[in-house]
Amino acid sequence: MQLQNQVYALSNASNFGVSYSCFGGKKGNVPIVYTLEVVNGKINIFFHSTVPVKNEITGKTDNIHNKTPMGEIKAVPGSLYIQLNEDLLPNKLVFDENKFHWEVLVSLALPYWINKASDLVENNRIAPVWLIIAKLIKLTSYDVMTDLLDIYDVSTVKAFTANQWWDVLDICAREVPSIPQFRNALKGKPVVLNSVDPHIEPTA
Repeated sequence: MQLQNQVYALSNASNFGVSYSCFGGKKGNVPIVYTLEVVNGKINIFFHSTVPVKNEITGKTDNIHNKTPMGEIKAVPGSLYIQLNEDLLPNKLVFDENKFHWEVLVSLALPYWINKASDLVENNRIAPVWLIIAKLIKLTSYDVMTDLLDIYDVSTVKAFTANQWWDVLDICAREVPSIPQFRNALKGKPVVLNSVDPHIEPTA
């Protein structure tokens, strides 16, 4: 269970989170806002919206902020689990051919967060575990031919080996040397596992 322990150690119980915004609606001017948040090794994705609610006592209308879970990503020994909810976008937000939140996440938000992973971690905007998860997603779900994330099923489980885990961790430590958590995690690396898989080098 060394991987699980490392994933937990590389995350943080604090409210680490980054946002992504795009625009939908007929005029393309209605904001669609998601956040990526890390808690105890699990990556949570939320959709943020504001709903007007009338106060029956005062008669005034208050804007209530809703934070709706849209999916989660987590690594366990040997596999990466990605689950995105099959929730429809509200009609006023639908744009192009995207009708579901997961379509927007796969085509826009997740690629953005993955490509910015090094910067986000280096600038302490999200927990270090996100850089590892981002590289595992590219390793297990990235279609090199189309340059797209190959997550067509809403729920997918992608396998990786122990060697690949250590290779990813080693790359993270070299890519962001200012983050001590990566170096600390590498202290448990078996001596025999010393190869680096070139196809998971960072491209961001």
